[in-house]
Amino acid sequence: MLFVVIFLGILILIGTTIVITTIIERSYKVDFFKSSSSAIDNTNSIKKCDLLEEKTRVISLSEDKLAVICDDRIEIINLSNDQIEKVVNY
Repeated sequence: MLFVVIFLGILILIGTTIVITTIIERSYKVDFFKSSSSAIDNTNSIKKCDLLEEKTRVISLSEDKLAVICDDRIEIINLSNDQIEKVVNY
């Protein structure tokens, strides 16, 4: 009987760990590992897209967000605070 209780306890522990890990992984708005040396915070190290190039496209995502698509990157710009929110390299 003791082995059944221990087995069920371990099973519950593993199950809750998987559920919590999945919830954390799927919460895309939470940035757990934000560092001050990231490319978004350090504006000196990022190369901004040139809006005068013919290849550059600007797409409206919402009322206050734009996506600027360059040759090798996509920049998400927040118009309410005039900052680059996210840079996606591809």
